[in-house]
Amino acid sequence: MIKANYFNDAPILMPEDDKFGIDRFVQALSRSIRDLDSPIGATIALNGPWGSGKSSALNLIRHHLEPDVENGKIQLIDFRCWCFRGEEALTLAFLQELNTALGKNLSDKAKMLIPQLGKTLLQAGPVVGPAINLATGGI
Repeated sequence: MIKANYFNDAPILMPEDDKFGIDRFVQALSRSIRDLDSPIGATIALNGPWGSGKSSALNLIRHHLEPDVENGKIQLIDFRCWCFRGEEALTLAFLQELNTALGKNLSDKAKMLIPQLGKTLLQAGPVVGPAINLATGGI
């Protein structure tokens, strides 16, 4: 007999649904995020082929960080970069999402600086992008 959810490819939401053992990795990553000491900025990339469990891992990270989000210690911003085509669209969408998510917590000065930062990044993009590609070997 075939179970109804046998062919379900939806990402998991809770650790008890983890059949592949990614929750131990996610718990360690969540602790590392929680233990960041007032970072100036932190970027964490989760890379893998389609179907490797990235969305499930992100859902579990959200689950493990939920108490820190609820008490205001951490703010999670969900930005889906694959929805945008081109550096300009990606940059503008990211800064808009950042401004929307952090806007209520930003000072008036910071709120004015975000659009200026976006303008500067867009102007520098044609120069900086190729330089980064050259310096990193196109990574």
